[in-house]
Amino acid sequence: MRPGRKLLHSAVLLSAVLLILVAGCSRDEFSVTKVSMIPMVVATHGDHVRSTLSEGFMLAISAGPLASEDQYQVSVKSPGGSYSWEFFAQPMDVGGALLLGKSDLLYPPDIPLESGNWRVEVFLSDGRRFEEALQFVRSEDLFAPVSMEIASMRPAEWATDGNGHQVLYGVDPDSGENWTYAFYDSAGILLHTLESPLMEISDGKFSDTGTQEKTASIIAFRFDANLGLFYVVRTLLIT
Repeated sequence: MRPGRKLLHSAVLLSAVLLILVAGCSRDEFSVTKVSMIPMVVATHGDHVRSTLSEGFMLAISAGPLASEDQYQVSVKSPGGSYSWEFFAQPMDVGGALLLGKSDLLYPPDIPLESGNWRVEVFLSDGRRFEEALQFVRSEDLFAPVSMEIASMRPAEWATDGNGHQVLYGVDPDSGENWTYAFYDSAGILLHTLESPLMEISDGKFSDTGTQEKTASIIAFRFDANLGLFYVVRTLLIT
C-alpha cells in the first residue's frame, strides 16, 4: 500500500533535515555510507478538509560519489511491508556534501509509525542496487504527548492589524519556540520563508509582493533537538 497523502513541496523542510544530518561520503567506489530517519508528527488543517494528524519521517541518505545533475531512484519499505515508497531524488549540496533526501514520507492519518527494520534501496542507472537496513523504534512515551501538543495547535491564519497591514497569526502562540514558515502557491512553488516565535507575524513581503494573495498552503515546522523529532503544521488555504 502506498500512502497518498504527502507533505506538499517541502524543499525548505528537507534542507533543514539534511543540514542536521550532513555527513561525508566516499569519493571512490559507490556506496551508501549512512541512512538517517527523522520522525515527525504532522497536523493538517484546511477550510474544506477534515483536520488530521499523521506520523511520518524524513529520510537523508549519505552516499557517493553522486552526480549533482542525475536523479537516483530510491525505494523505502516499512518493517511489515505494509507501506512502501518509491521516488526519484536529485542530490542536494549541503555543506559541500551531496546528499539524497525526501521529507514527505507520511503514514495515513491516525496510523502510528512501525518499529523494526526499515529497508532502503538506492538504484543506479547501470543496474546496480544498494540496500541498507535501518532500525527504528517508535516510543509511545514520545509520540503520545507530542501528538496531543500538535493537535492543539492552530492553523496559520491571515489577518489585518490595527494599521491595515497584512499579518499572519502563527500556529504556536504560547511556547515561544521559533518556527519556520514556508509559503507555497497552487503549483507548489515556494514564494517566501520566514522564522518567528510570535503569534502575530509581520513581514513587508506579505503585501508588497502579493504573497498573501498567491499563497495556497503554509507549512510551519520546527525541530526539537532534545526529542529528535519535527513538529509540522500544514495549513491548506486552497483545496
